[in-house]
Amino acid sequence: MSNNQKRKAWIDSDGVIHHATDEPDFVKLYYEHLSFVVGLAKNDHNILYKLLTYMGYDHSIFITLGMKKVIAVELGISSHKVIEQSIKRIVDSNILAKERPGHYIVNPFLLAKGSWDAVKDKQKKGVRSIKFGLDYCSNGIKLSVEKN
Repeated sequence: MSNNQKRKAWIDSDGVIHHATDEPDFVKLYYEHLSFVVGLAKNDHNILYKLLTYMGYDHSIFITLGMKKVIAVELGISSHKVIEQSIKRIVDSNILAKERPGHYIVNPFLLAKGSWDAVKDKQKKGVRSIKFGLDYCSNGIKLSVEKN
């Protein structure tokens, strides 16, 4: 393959899958890793997916009371209070971090949006209140969780 031809993905001699670092902007969900963190209830999964539609490229989600009410109606949930309880469980699971009232940051090791370089940078810097990390290596994934 010539230098000006770009490979999308390839497997090296050790069987490790490599991806090109010049991926276009994307939203990527490492769905199978959510089970490492916590087994979310069906409502929690559905609410998380709705919240992700509001995620910015800086991994922020700003959640208002009105948004909670809209999500409750869209998902056929009886009250926005159920949404609030679900958000608390999602935060407790290190999937979201609460920065301040109504402002949440998405764990960049599990959910990502934007350029690959920006996501890797966000992973390196970490999120203040998220104590969770995944390190990918040739022999698998190393999970680390700090308990407060």
